[in-house]
Amino acid sequence: MSMGSVFQWYSSNTHIDFPFVGRDMLPAGLNELFVDAAVVHNSKQLEVELTNFNPAGDVTLKFSDGTTLCAFTVADGFQSRTWGPWTLLQWQKQTVTALNLTDSEIIVRFVLLTSKLADFAFPVTPTDAWLQPALVVNREARVRRIIGGFAGIPLDGSEVQVEGLVPFEAEYNMKIDVVRETQITGLQLPTPAVPRPKTRIIFNAVPGAGWGMNNDCAGPEDIKLINGIAPDAAGNFQLEAVDCYWISQVLAGPRSWPIRPGTDYQATPTANTLQLHGDCKACCDCAAYGSVYENIIRIWQKAKRASQRIERARQRYAELRAFLLATKAAREVGLKVFLRTVPRPDFSLSLQLTVSNNSAADITSPVTISCELSYDPDILESSYIPRSSRLDIEEGHNLQINPTKAGETYSVTVPYLRAARYAIFSLDIRCKKKTVSATLRQNVVVRAVATATHGSSSASDAAWCTLEPPIEKE
Repeated sequence: MSMGSVFQWYSSNTHIDFPFVGRDMLPAGLNELFVDAAVVHNSKQLEVELTNFNPAGDVTLKFSDGTTLCAFTVADGFQSRTWGPWTLLQWQKQTVTALNLTDSEIIVRFVLLTSKLADFAFPVTPTDAWLQPALVVNREARVRRIIGGFAGIPLDGSEVQVEGLVPFEAEYNMKIDVVRETQITGLQLPTPAVPRPKTRIIFNAVPGAGWGMNNDCAGPEDIKLINGIAPDAAGNFQLEAVDCYWISQVLAGPRSWPIRPGTDYQATPTANTLQLHGDCKACCDCAAYGSVYENIIRIWQKAKRASQRIERARQRYAELRAFLLATKAAREVGLKVFLRTVPRPDFSLSLQLTVSNNSAADITSPVTISCELSYDPDILESSYIPRSSRLDIEEGHNLQINPTKAGETYSVTVPYLRAARYAIFSLDIRCKKKTVSATLRQNVVVRAVATATHGSSSASDAAWCTLEPPIEKE
């Protein structure tokens, strides 16, 4: 149950693992001291472990990759309060940037059974004290504040209080668009395929949009720069052509044809246009081209000899591979299966099947992977949790798939399996009673048998796990 529940519900939590995952944590009895927890952050989407704790005001949480989520002391917004038999602890810290913007915020809350505090010598450094994933909330980065620069006020982090309706108006080089996503009609509820509709405001910087910075200007101004180059003090601007380029010139009055100086080349003038011309020629003579051609021939001959050597090596490799396949020397080991089961809350479990090709030959035809479940006592039936099933192939293919279910057997097909490589099939299973009258007052042992089949070859593995009955309200 989450933080904020009625306190009388916490009594039952002292007898189960909640808020931790499993009972392997140390020191022993930690799950009896902690009855509830909540962690809110906007960092990584990973599992969180409690690694240091002192109810006087110290707590350290780490991610499953070893990095630290927080290492709080009494200076980090620590609060403590006693409510009946319970002790409530809270830490809250914000990180603020130079513009007074909230960069990150972390909130940690615990509910403890006060009578159990005397059983521990604090501080404690727990091991394997993993919090239930449902108690850790990752809030993605989001817009918390909009700060605008005003005329005469520098954007230095100083806040301007704004109340009431705040209009946005597109002016120079700016365009504002409002986009409304597809609406949900009638009484239709949001789904992953058709989520809740959102309205987006798009601020688009468009050069030249709007009325301009000075929309009441009197007329065009004089040209002050050409390509960033200014004229001299008298306003003179010179054009200079180099190499084989030249600029049109008027040689004998304003109506003469512009020609190339020293030649009889003529160009047709265009009004209000300064023409740039070029009569470039090849920079190399025939002898230079011949030398380059001879060098290319020599390089081609070397590449040809290298290609012949590579082809001979390829042929020898093909012959060796054919020999190994013919003698079946590469198929002595074959398939191997490893099965791992992990119990989860709410009468659920996770399965992970690893199938490896321990031979030196590729398996290019499909391999069937299946897992059969059986229960003791036989009062359960199962279904896989949607979007939890994945098939990972080592080459980098990571697929979300829907397994085939026949009775209590779940199956998928691996299209191929390279030599000395592996594939991983994982899914989450939720169990429930077969009939309404069936009771769940005892633990249920689940036996899982995993099998990988390819042609006449197969391999298998088995595993067991125990599901505890959920706590039901009287």
